Amino acid sequence: MITRILGLILSIILLLFSGCNADRINPLDPDNPDNVLVKIEGTVETISVPRNRLNDVEVFWQTGNKLVKTNTLGLFSIEEISQNNGWLYFRKSGYSPDSTFVDWQSRKNISIQMFLNAVPKLDTLVFGSSVLNKYPNRQTYSVEVRAGISDDENDVDSVFIFNEELNILKNLEFNISTGFFENSFSVEQLEIQSIDETVGKTFIIRVNDKNGKHFDIGSSNIKRIIKEEIEFDSPADNKLVTVPFNFRWRRFTPGFDFNYQLQIYTDEVSPELIWESSQISKDSISVSFSNPLAAGEYFWVIWCYDEFNNSGRSKPATFRIE
Repeated sequence: MITRILGLILSIILLLFSGCNADRINPLDPDNPDNVLVKIEGTVETISVPRNRLNDVEVFWQTGNKLVKTNTLGLFSIEEISQNNGWLYFRKSGYSPDSTFVDWQSRKNISIQMFLNAVPKLDTLVFGSSVLNKYPNRQTYSVEVRAGISDDENDVDSVFIFNEELNILKNLEFNISTGFFENSFSVEQLEIQSIDETVGKTFIIRVNDKNGKHFDIGSSNIKRIIKEEIEFDSPADNKLVTVPFNFRWRRFTPGFDFNYQLQIYTDEVSPELIWESSQISKDSISVSFSNPLAAGEYFWVIWCYDEFNNSGRSKPATFRIE
């Protein structure tokens, strides 16, 4: 009886050892040649230098319909997916989305390093119409644009205003003295028949970077054209005045809210702005002037500005100081 029990125990021990000596390969082990499941891992960083790891980037494996996010170290991992070629998409708010094609080529693991480009930001935008009243009885029209743009990568190549309906794509030039992208466009430059065609149309601010990508970062439109004319009163017709004196104009009632701005220029071939006063109440019809002014000939203009950055300017009125 004892011999039979010992034999049974010995058989069990031999069976266990035989099982331990068999191949111990996990079917999910990436090194298992029979494993059909694979893994993509990698990092996502800023394209700007110094590189910064980006967290909470959405990483989407389209072929397997799997979505993960990068951690605080910018790392991601997509595991247990089929070995089928496909696209890997990257998306994060404030950055340009990007993608890369994954070609397995019999590999079990693929490591990806992706760099995302920050989208330029539109910090400020002044977009409106301007009307200049000129002698004898003429008006000229323009669209005035000034955009303040910041970019983490500092790779802005060009900036445009764009309207598909009017077939307008015009460049804004960077003004190093103001730090803005700006320009003034006449009706002829916009290649339209009338300034009225721009009213209510959406103009997009489009940025091209040095990598050839473009971003639509904002938009605006023109709400009115101020064709009503402000009429000056005095001084005018090269009148001789002595400081202090008053600038006077006739009451202006265009039917919308606005403020005045008054400017004094030297009366030369290339006029120089020497004084201005802004945010003058729409109820005003005069401004007192008491600043020192050298002997010479000058002219002044009065502007109307509405709340939508549209403006209209009076004809110039001349005066002189002796």
